[in-house]
Amino acid sequence: MINKIWMLYMVMGIAAVAFGEYFSKLYTNASVKTGLLLFAIYFVYTSGTFAWMGVMRNNNQLALMATIWSVATLATGVILGVVVFKESLSLTQWIGITLAFISTYLLIK
Repeated sequence: MINKIWMLYMVMGIAAVAFGEYFSKLYTNASVKTGLLLFAIYFVYTSGTFAWMGVMRNNNQLALMATIWSVATLATGVILGVVVFKESLSLTQWIGITLAFISTYLLIK
């Protein structure tokens, strides 16, 4: 069980980053920039940092964990941008995202 704890930290951290990305987009789109929203962004991103420390403490493989973390945050950012905020990506960008997922798969094997 102890070896799987890093997965829980990873999920919590990625969720924090996703919420941070969401609030960041809301903040940049807002006509009035409120300090409360900015505080929420900082708080959420800080939570993700603490989760990252849990990941590293329970699975001390920096190259692998950093790659998984980066691709997972990439995926959440893409999902938020495309699905929630209706942004569009070019074919080249989609190819790059696909290659990022392939690289993660190859590292995990």
